[in-house]
Amino acid sequence: SGQEDVARQLYAQAAQHEEQTLFDLQELDRPRTTGIIGVSACSLYVHAAMYDKATSLALRLLGERQITTHARMQLQALLRGNVYHRSSIRL
Repeated sequence: SGQEDVARQLYAQAAQHEEQTLFDLQELDRPRTTGIIGVSACSLYVHAAMYDKATSLALRLLGERQITTHARMQLQALLRGNVYHRSSIRL
């Protein structure tokens, strides 16, 4: 519906802003802050139905950034959910 499309666009915009903030702060050694913002951005991409962006960002964070164990677990759970969601989509 129209409202769902608008909501997805707003989620996508919010995710892009958080992702930009995340990489603006990359010089700081703040694993907790990085994890919180990273998990939030990935979650917003999922709400925007942008599963590839969520997956790409989560994998980048898991591979390249220092994040807390809790954030790492949340990102791994998000990745498992994305795989499940994408496999359940009927084309």
